[in-house]
Amino acid sequence: MTLFSSSPSPAASTLDGTLDRVVFQSEDDAWSVVKIAPAGGGETVTAVGKLLGVQPGESLRLEGAWEEDRRFGRQFRVASYRTVAPATLGGIEKYLGSGLIPGIGKGMAKRLVEAFGMETLDVVERQPERLAEVPGIGPKRRAEILRAWTEQREIKEVMVFLQSHGVSTSHAIRIWKTYGGAAMRIVRDDPFRLATDVWGIGFQSADRIAAALGLPADSPERARAGLLYVLEQAAERGHVFLPKERRLADAAALLGVGEEGLAPELPRLVAEGQAVVEPAAG
Repeated sequence: MTLFSSSPSPAASTLDGTLDRVVFQSEDDAWSVVKIAPAGGGETVTAVGKLLGVQPGESLRLEGAWEEDRRFGRQFRVASYRTVAPATLGGIEKYLGSGLIPGIGKGMAKRLVEAFGMETLDVVERQPERLAEVPGIGPKRRAEILRAWTEQREIKEVMVFLQSHGVSTSHAIRIWKTYGGAAMRIVRDDPFRLATDVWGIGFQSADRIAAALGLPADSPERARAGLLYVLEQAAERGHVFLPKERRLADAAALLGVGEEGLAPELPRLVAEGQAVVEPAAG
């Protein structure tokens, strides 16, 4: 089961159903318009929100609120959602034949389900060598299927990891687009890289993520990031340099730590080419 969440709606409702089709999805932020077949039956309904990685055939539990859009009518605005693997043969076939995986169209999806039944997704995930049992799947197509399947799995794993540490949906999507499958490793190793690598994530956001990951407040990584942030803020105010004492004092106030823990990190920033130290005139 996959869980994504954002701020809850004040008039929260729940919508259970199967993703029938994706009408629209933005490549920039995964803003989506989808059609949901309600679990209790009836006509499909429209849901809108940031739904990265969802595919037709998946069973969804959407949390959010119903609203009446002037142009598009009644629709469900998603605040959070859970995805689970398709639970029926028809759902599995639709899921695999949705265009999710290059090399598997509707015809191939049907043959896979006929060959493996309810075990189809498990075969793709854990026994990919068995795909050779299906006519039309040679080594090249099998490699394409595995590559695409792995990418989809990584998207969901990264999103779950980031969401579980308080990263907003918008930021999580940007992090994935920047780092891809390496996102979890990079965020764990150096969350402050986000402030320089990912548009829209500044020092404050990166610092919150670092705290959620358990990085100590007096860690060297946080000290260096704080020193750089202070210098960047000074540059934005028009300064072309900052006295060392002022830089240490400002960074200590920002981070809530003592200056003695910051001073040793200045030479490393200089050695890495991220800062320049020059003697004062006179």
